[in-house]
Amino acid sequence: MAPITADEVRKGFPRMPDEVFNLWLRPEVERAGWPQEAEEVILLSPSWNRHLRGYKPSLWAAVSWRQSEFTLASTSIEERAFEVALALATQYNTDPSSRPRVGSLLSCLRESRSFPKPLVFYASGEQWLLLDGQHRLAALSIFGTESSSLRLAAWVAENAL
Repeated sequence: MAPITADEVRKGFPRMPDEVFNLWLRPEVERAGWPQEAEEVILLSPSWNRHLRGYKPSLWAAVSWRQSEFTLASTSIEERAFEVALALATQYNTDPSSRPRVGSLLSCLRESRSFPKPLVFYASGEQWLLLDGQHRLAALSIFGTESSSLRLAAWVAENAL
């Protein structure tokens, strides 16, 4: 049986904005593939379970999405996201091979005080779970204290979960 393409997977998420799919799901589909029986099998894959935050694809297909702006100072982002960002920031400072990606994001912050692409979150009650944007969050942590007041673009998933 032929592998399921990212474009075929895309059809299963009609409510998801193209930008969200292309930022969050398409790279993982192209990297890891999409199981033939995704709804039942996908959460058995540690990689996909982590990527989908333990929720079935049908639930992600049902959420509502909205564009938003946020500041670090006024948004409750999950602790896990900051732990990953800190690890990436440490890697940026110690491993020259990791510098290009975070470095280009730091340049964007310095030049335009924004990122070229929004972060992607799921609003779980009062807390936002980061779905896509770990390197952008790492760049914010390196950028320093003024990053807490920057108004940044985001896609936020709500409802249905």
